[in-house]
Amino acid sequence: MNSDSVTLTPASNSPATALTGVPKFQNSGNLTPDFYAVNTMQSPYQPSGNLPATGGDATLADPNNATTLPPQTNKHIGDLTNAMDFGQ
Repeated sequence: MNSDSVTLTPASNSPATALTGVPKFQNSGNLTPDFYAVNTMQSPYQPSGNLPATGGDATLADPNNATTLPPQTNKHIGDLTNAMDFGQ
């Protein structure tokens, strides 16, 4: 990470340019250091890109899968969109 703890730092094995290969970064994951969910996070509820846990609740995605986003309790963009009045 760079000194700001948010900006991605290229990994030592990253290609010099995206024209020659897919960029690779240090500490690349599903959450940024300031806890924004990025990449392909999946809904915790079905339908989801993640299957339910074996023997678990069939309406939920496997919470132990690293790409299952925990249920959100703070206001998010979906809430804001639902609250918008489109004059309909």
